[in-house]
Amino acid sequence: MTNKIDKLTKKQEQQLVEFREEWRKIGLATGKANIPAIRDAIAAEYREIGKELKQIIRCPSPRYANLLINKLEHAKSVQKEIAGSCKKVGVGMWDAKKLHESKGTDFTYVPTYFWGSLDAYWIAFYEFPHLYIKKIYTDAQWERLLRYDVIARNAFWWYPFEEACFVCDRPSQINVDERFRLHSFSNPAIEFTDGWKLYYIHGVQVRDYVVENPNLITPAKISKQANVEVRRIMLDLYGWDRYLVATKTKPIHQDEFGTLYHRHINEDEDLVMVRVKDATTDREYFLRVPPTIQTAKEAVAWTFEQDAKDYQPTIET
Repeated sequence: MTNKIDKLTKKQEQQLVEFREEWRKIGLATGKANIPAIRDAIAAEYREIGKELKQIIRCPSPRYANLLINKLEHAKSVQKEIAGSCKKVGVGMWDAKKLHESKGTDFTYVPTYFWGSLDAYWIAFYEFPHLYIKKIYTDAQWERLLRYDVIARNAFWWYPFEEACFVCDRPSQINVDERFRLHSFSNPAIEFTDGWKLYYIHGVQVRDYVVENPNLITPAKISKQANVEVRRIMLDLYGWDRYLVATKTKPIHQDEFGTLYHRHINEDEDLVMVRVKDATTDREYFLRVPPTIQTAKEAVAWTFEQDAKDYQPTIET
């Protein structure tokens, strides 16, 4: 029975950090697919299931690959056979997720189990213990894993078919936030050389106009948006206070401390804001408060981390 370890050595901890950063760079890499570098690895995967790799067709994006595959009559995918053979030798393989289709495309989505550089996370997970803790794989398993290592370092998604293997270029740009989620307020979060673009804000996919033309966001579009996360992003960009005014939300309470507004938000926390006036500049502004707030005084007191009964200001700043 293999003995388990419950902690890494200081050296292994440092190696883990370095290994993580190396593979993070692989996962976020951009550029054309290096077909000569991956040809042998993909051909070996075909041989695992008794097939011959006839040709590799390089595609500028997964969308382009989907369009080509849709044009093939009676094309036979061998993805499940290759993925199944991986499981037989113990190599990890993640289930395919559906690619978000861009507006205006009229093809049938073709999924893939093989994500190239985006397989970086599971490849790194399986490689690290073998390299830095203890050899745990057979030679056959390790050889198989290294094939996916090579493909991840040199290409993006790939689609194995009997007629050909369609291999995609990596994106021409990838933008992420400080938590490495796809993100950009001003550009596509991910873009390919054929012009295919996907837009994300802090990991949430949004329509192109939300980033490219946020002035097109309207109260009506916000209210109709069913996805809660997307709706919040649209509200952030449009302005919560502006949304209250534009939707003619009526106040629910008013006193000398300000005016309290409440608006129901479907499948999300209700929007409650208090409108107050700066005593020194006479400028009015809105402050968001919890939906349980009932009075303007209670709302203002909450912003000072006080209860309404204890809040007795002389000068507000």
